[in-house]
Amino acid sequence: YSNPDENWTVDDGADALPNNPTQWLDGDGDGYGDASDGQSPDSCPWEFGTSTKAVSVDANSTTGYVAIPSFGCLDEDGDGWVDRTESPLMDIDPNEHFDGDGDGVGSNSDYDDTKGFIQTEQDHCLNDKNDTSEACMGWNDPAYQAYLSSVEEGTLVLGYNAWNTTKNENPGGNSETLVDEDTLNQVIMVGLVAFVGLTALILGVAFIMNRRKMAATNKEYGGVAPGASTNASLEALEGRGGMSADGGIIADASWDDDVAQLDFTEDDGFDDMAIKSDDAPAEAESMTYEEESMEAIAGVGAEPTPEPVDETPAMPAEAPPLPEDGLPDGWTMDQWRWYGHEWLAKYGKN
Repeated sequence: YSNPDENWTVDDGADALPNNPTQWLDGDGDGYGDASDGQSPDSCPWEFGTSTKAVSVDANSTTGYVAIPSFGCLDEDGDGWVDRTESPLMDIDPNEHFDGDGDGVGSNSDYDDTKGFIQTEQDHCLNDKNDTSEACMGWNDPAYQAYLSSVEEGTLVLGYNAWNTTKNENPGGNSETLVDEDTLNQVIMVGLVAFVGLTALILGVAFIMNRRKMAATNKEYGGVAPGASTNASLEALEGRGGMSADGGIIADASWDDDVAQLDFTEDDGFDDMAIKSDDAPAEAESMTYEEESMEAIAGVGAEPTPEPVDETPAMPAEAPPLPEDGLPDGWTMDQWRWYGHEWLAKYGKN
């Protein structure tokens, strides 16, 4: 094909690509020849385009794709990649063209394009505690992050290793006072366990002491609480005799009349000595005295011997008259004989 000139143009049939011996026709005028077997063939001869390559997904590739030549197709962001082969949203970003994990972040910016939840270096370091690189050590050290936040604009920012060296050389710095989060959590957990254990110990000791106190009370008072001895008489006056759980008369057996009399005779200490009349001295038989006391001889009258006073209150001769509806609930006749007049005086029933 002849080269175009002023009188013979491409429209007249001149060579559209005179510098490419393998191409002569360019229907869309984008600079790429339409001959598919020629050099740099136009992959999209029906449209004007500036692309030079296209994305082809390849799971066996380390990047997840391979680039294939593709000239003359639409490339609106001007990154050289065919727009229709780029990942979603990547066709409008001149810096990105592929998004392997579909998280909306291109592989050029995505720290790990195989995991959707990891987009940045920080995401990687916080999710991989086994990574001991300088970058991850810095991300996982709250003290270093606090240092980065405190650096004023325009000030030189130290890397983690340099900052750590400076911190160790200056133990009086504020960064020394910062506590690791894991250590703080462990201290809190130990404190909680100690608190629960101490509380359980205190409650256990209190329970044991209370049981011992109750046992001592039962031993001393026979199971009746101190101060509860007046319940029986009070209940008797109120018509509730025997209702108390810690006192009171609940059966006639407690009012048995057949009580053995107490023997108040004093032992003079000679009851066990058998004194026989024939063992006494002979002179004692011949001795006689007038039956006069020393007081009579001295002219002093003998004082009358006081009669013993029986301090036991005498049982009333007869019981008070019963109320119209009979004995109050819980009363016995023995109780009524002793306390019936008080009940009548209090409740005014006859």
